[in-house]
Amino acid sequence: MPTDSRRLPAPDISYDAKLFTEIEKLNLLDDEEKRADGRYVTQPRDVFLQCGVITQAKGSAYFEMNKTKVICSVYGPKDIEMRDEFQINKGKLKCELKYAPYSSPKHGDHIPGASDVEKSDILLEAISSGVCLQRYPKSQIDVFVIVLEDDGSVLPAAITAASVALVDAGIEMYDVITASSIRIAGQDTFIIDPTSSEEFSPLNLEKSNDLNQGMVMVALLPSINQVSSIVSSGHLECNVLQEAIRSCRYSAQNLHSIVRKCLVNSLKKSNQNNSH
Repeated sequence: MPTDSRRLPAPDISYDAKLFTEIEKLNLLDDEEKRADGRYVTQPRDVFLQCGVITQAKGSAYFEMNKTKVICSVYGPKDIEMRDEFQINKGKLKCELKYAPYSSPKHGDHIPGASDVEKSDILLEAISSGVCLQRYPKSQIDVFVIVLEDDGSVLPAAITAASVALVDAGIEMYDVITASSIRIAGQDTFIIDPTSSEEFSPLNLEKSNDLNQGMVMVALLPSINQVSSIVSSGHLECNVLQEAIRSCRYSAQNLHSIVRKCLVNSLKKSNQNNSH
């Protein structure tokens, strides 16, 4: 077959340039048992939460944990577009999670990849347990989450923001959903609310005799104390996983007071505007 001499021939096999770079090992804790940002292992980041930030949406919420920032918008209930997805006895919930191209160096493309689709499915699983879909037959509710900046623990932030946005949209729910994640770096080291540099990755895995290395994320309905989703990665023994789940549930329960305060303030502000 003739070749085009005007083009440079590409190699038959190519490799990612990251394979040839030296991987920098991260020390999760210093001599004073503190992390790189000065927090202790059980100390989460400061949280900022506000709902009603997108006027064109039925409901919206903005969630910020230091350098992790997500924004969520909710549209509907509306008629289901595809007839194959029509259900007469309950509504349909659709979730989509995307990363902004500027959110982090590893998310430079606006086209969602396999990881984004997987996280959208996890988001749907986590919040669908809290929505009273039987109250919206023949209808669809759309939830869109955009990660503005990624510095770790994106899924817990997205789940919490989506739950608050649904309440802001007036969607009937059993309970709001809060979520938390934890990094396990050994049998006795549980790091709450990890940043992107602290999150588990096989590439920066420290050499240790303790094989318990991984991540756990738990989504919780705090008022009824019911878990809606658990996601784990890495290698974790059964007793370590159970302890990590308990820690995540405790952290997610503590977040409930912040969510409740945000919703109450938003309702008071809405009532004041309506009275005027």
